[in-house]
Amino acid sequence: MVHYTDSSAFIYTRDFKRIGATLIGTPTGQGYTSYGECKLYTLPNSNMLLQYSTKLIQLDPGNNNIAMFPDINIPTSFQDYKKGIDRTLNIILKRPADTRCYELDSFL
Repeated sequence: MVHYTDSSAFIYTRDFKRIGATLIGTPTGQGYTSYGECKLYTLPNSNMLLQYSTKLIQLDPGNNNIAMFPDINIPTSFQDYKKGIDRTLNIILKRPADTRCYELDSFL
């Protein structure tokens, strides 16, 4: 089971953290330095599609963390997944309603 956040979702997570959101769940799947600006290439003999990065992206130069870590870490397991249990969502729903979400328009 692959369960992580990367790419544009990482940027959104960073932005929510900057405006004071409490991050709940598991660490992101990438750090502040990664590769992006993907391009596609079709291999001539097999016609397989290859995706490759063309740019090093440093979202926070000097920050070498391999992930963004949540304020409240909620481990996940295959057993929970199999039973349909979402521990992160359960924790969020137990929080007071006024701490669950932000109105995005107020930050634009």
